Amino acid sequence: SSRKERKRLQEDLSAANKRQGECEKQFDSLKREYRANKMDSMALKEQVETLRKRLISAEDKASHATSLETMLCEVKEEKERNEKRHRTSIEKVERVAKEAIARKSKMEREMKRNLQLLERVQRTMIESNGTRSR
Repeated sequence: SSRKERKRLQEDLSAANKRQGECEKQFDSLKREYRANKMDSMALKEQVETLRKRLISAEDKASHATSLETMLCEVKEEKERNEKRHRTSIEKVERVAKEAIARKSKMEREMKRNLQLLERVQRTMIESNGTRSR
């Protein structure tokens, strides 16, 4: 009975460790996605700066004004799309982190409860062995 209980506890612990590993992998993946979005955002900022310099140095500003306005709008729209993706990614990371923390806390409580159970089982076994030997 206690062997079965110990085996069940070990299986529970193994499953909890596996779940934690999966959460950590997902969290790492989201962190990479977040960093990639950050890099995209920085690259876009550089593109905007490059475009701004090109516009300033353009000799025939009047004839190019319309096309330049269009380009600037496209860059702004792309920037807004990237910022939205960036925000979404951050929210996703925060949500997964909260879930992972909650799961970790739950697993820790379960492990503590299981350890207490195991200790009780061991004490009972020791006590029953002591009673038998007398």
